[in-house]
Amino acid sequence: MKKIGTTSSGNYIIEATPEEWRDYLIQGIDFDPKALVSEIQAYREQTGMTQSRFAEIVGVSRNYISLIERGLATNLSLSVYQRILEAIS
Repeated sequence: MKKIGTTSSGNYIIEATPEEWRDYLIQGIDFDPKALVSEIQAYREQTGMTQSRFAEIVGVSRNYISLIERGLATNLSLSVYQRILEAIS
């Protein structure tokens, strides 16, 4: 990420790769993987929802939801994280 200019109001104009931008956005979110696991499992338990159905709603595979719930998903993107939060809200 690099600064390439400044607006008249003093805001920075930056250039970033999609990966840098994702990482920057994730830093601004209070992301706690263990809390996410608990929230997903509590939501599914309360609603009687299977991993397969929850995966359909979020738009990922059932295997990926299983990895998330076991704390093994190391590549959780911001968009998936946001879709999970929307699904359990």
